[in-house]
Amino acid sequence: MPRYCQVLFDLDGTLIDSAPAILASYREAFAATARAPVITIDDAIVGPPLLETLQMLAGTEEPAVIDALAAAFKASYDSEGYKQTAAYAGVGTMLEALKSAGFTPFARAKADRIGSRRPVYVAGLDRREPLMAARESMSVRKGMLPP
Repeated sequence: MPRYCQVLFDLDGTLIDSAPAILASYREAFAATARAPVITIDDAIVGPPLLETLQMLAGTEEPAVIDALAAAFKASYDSEGYKQTAAYAGVGTMLEALKSAGFTPFARAKADRIGSRRPVYVAGLDRREPLMAARESMSVRKGMLPP
């Protein structure tokens, strides 16, 4: 048995390509709120937290505007947007190999919402059964992991 038996991955952009889903949901959020983004919605905006990105795209920090955009983004992503997510080539095989070698893979998602787990199912990683989700807010305390 290896000394450390857990392997932690970031989910978005490491195991799965969520950029198409994220970009589609940003576009839908602006359309749903009848607002125009002040900069182009493209791959360059993927990565920062949702509210920060919405402020950048909207050109404002006004709470009412950002709250409406965030609600529209989440509605889009949780209903249809997440379906545009796919696992990167070879990820499933790599996770299976880790499990066969005695490791337990974990993935950390950016969101604590139920919808953040859906891309795992769409990407087919749930059928391989080695992947366990950990929320971003989950804290690891002394004694939780083996020495």
